[in-house]
Amino acid sequence: MRQGELSTLLGESKDARRELRDAIHATAEELRRSIGESRTEVLSALRAELGAMGADNGETRARAVRAGDDIADLRQHVQQLHLLVRGLAEEVARTREALTAVPPGAVAGQEHRGAGDEEDPEQRRELLRAAARVASATLVCHRDTWEFLMSRVAGHAHFRMPHEVADYSAGRVQAALSGRSLIAVLIALGETRDRGRDGDWALATTVYDRLAEGLGGLSAQGLPLSIVLDDRAGDVPEEPGTA
Repeated sequence: MRQGELSTLLGESKDARRELRDAIHATAEELRRSIGESRTEVLSALRAELGAMGADNGETRARAVRAGDDIADLRQHVQQLHLLVRGLAEEVARTREALTAVPPGAVAGQEHRGAGDEEDPEQRRELLRAAARVASATLVCHRDTWEFLMSRVAGHAHFRMPHEVADYSAGRVQAALSGRSLIAVLIALGETRDRGRDGDWALATTVYDRLAEGLGGLSAQGLPLSIVLDDRAGDVPEEPGTA
């Protein structure tokens, strides 16, 4: 082969290699762009999916919190119902015992209120109207007294169980009663006071009078009504060593 032909072939080979290299570079660049775009799309899709999962998890946590609150409220209501049922059971037992112990015909002579001692109907209606004007009244008493009240007022059409009956120390409890519930309590205590005997009469009369005392001084600009059944001795004894 002559020298000129060899030079021509070498030149063509260089051009072919250059074209091949350029083609490879172009293909590689296109692949990088395609991979970059695909990665961007995948990352965007993943971020969107993770955001949706986060929102779902937040809603799930919120539902769990609400469920926990509902369970706590349910437990509180179950506790109150337990106290109510126990009070009713004790009242039934006391009534059965009283009926078997009192001779026939002796009940009328043991009643604490006679016909001449009945409360004036107009005064009673006025007291009920005062209770109706109360939005909420706080009652503090011993747990045993509370159970007595529940045994008397249970099932009354106007009574609503308080949302919470909280421990108040020294065996006492605190509960918020609506004006409607106060009406039911007054009616039930009035009936027990008029017909009751001994312990039932004493409890009903004391609570009724204390409620009437609290409801007697109401005004639209006054303080919230608070009724406390916890009379104490007038003199506080000195502690040893303080004299």
